[in-house]
Amino acid sequence: MHIPVLLNKTIELLDIQPNDVVVDGTLGFGGHTSEMLKKLGAQGVLIGLDIDQAALKYCETLFKDQKNVFLFHKSYTQIKEVLETLKIAKVSKILLDLGLSSYQLDSETRGFSFQKEASLDMRMDDSKKGLTAKEIINQYSEADLERVFREYGELYNCQKFVGNIVHMRKKALIMNTTELVDIIKKSFYFRNKRRVYIKTCAQVFQALRIEVNQEFENIKQFLDQVLDLWMPQGRLAILTFHSLEDKLVKKFIREYEKKGLIKRVNKKVEQTTYADAKKNVRARSAKLRVVERI
Repeated sequence: MHIPVLLNKTIELLDIQPNDVVVDGTLGFGGHTSEMLKKLGAQGVLIGLDIDQAALKYCETLFKDQKNVFLFHKSYTQIKEVLETLKIAKVSKILLDLGLSSYQLDSETRGFSFQKEASLDMRMDDSKKGLTAKEIINQYSEADLERVFREYGELYNCQKFVGNIVHMRKKALIMNTTELVDIIKKSFYFRNKRRVYIKTCAQVFQALRIEVNQEFENIKQFLDQVLDLWMPQGRLAILTFHSLEDKLVKKFIREYEKKGLIKRVNKKVEQTTYADAKKNVRARSAKLRVVERI
């Protein structure tokens, strides 16, 4: 269902010990989790969190015989609440993989991909009500739409696109990915290059997904609390997949390095090799940063 990104390097740099208390804040389909579990002994604990119900149900089956694995239908921003439930004060190793799984991207109903016709949903947690991409497209003001596409999609010439959205939704609500892609095609100049077209579509859909799921706010919320839950000599590994996420992580590392609270484990950011990218093209932009609590 999903190929875990930079798996060996992540496990190596986390340096999991038999009695560690490990949190996988983005459980997914258990690729990284399974390998981390192999490093733990009977006294070790592995805690997995995910808001995607399909992923969680899969992992509940995968790890059903593991007595030291505890799974929660929670966001990684709720890590403190989960630890309080388990009566655990601090953990030694934390992993955050901020990418989407292939299962999510290829879903016929979620609307994450511009290459499949689906309802404009894009909620990571589809078990509860909440903002959808359809509501953003049909209800946000022109100014707010421009903000979303500029800040989260890095589309700095999106005025025509936003204008076309506003014009089209007056005639009929924009309901699915195909309708949105048609507006993209009418709004940008691709210089007859498919690569430019693909990139533009990806930027539009990325921006909507980030806004729907409040992804940057979640990262900030997590980073604001993680130092209080993370024991000395413990390690935190974060996998990012685009520059805006990575900027938030780099800012966190720089700030707390200066304060002498953390240090980098990998001085140079880990990235996928050409061979890895050929096997899993969706992982080509991945960056792994690992830090240790002092």
